[in-house]
Amino acid sequence: MVNVATGKLLTLIRHVGNKSLHVEEVPDDAIVLLLSDDDAQLLGVIFQTIVDVVEELITRPNQAALLYDAVPITVRASAEAKAAEAKAAEAEAAETA
Repeated sequence: MVNVATGKLLTLIRHVGNKSLHVEEVPDDAIVLLLSDDDAQLLGVIFQTIVDVVEELITRPNQAALLYDAVPITVRASAEAKAAEAKAAEAEAAETA
């Protein structure tokens, strides 16, 4: 799951990619904006978004898993039990609401 702003930028990237593959006679505003020389920073934003997604969905979870494995098993088990209890309490509260 990515944050809302990144999700919006990913929608733009998907749309521009699809429109680039399926060219129409008159491009829509997103394509014109991307291809315009007036806003050269937009391309940088798109590439940074791709980097951010890789960081958020691949790199950070891999680093977290590696570091988490260094925590003693008893500490991990305790933390995971507390998290499971909290999740169960949250689910129960949602059911009664």
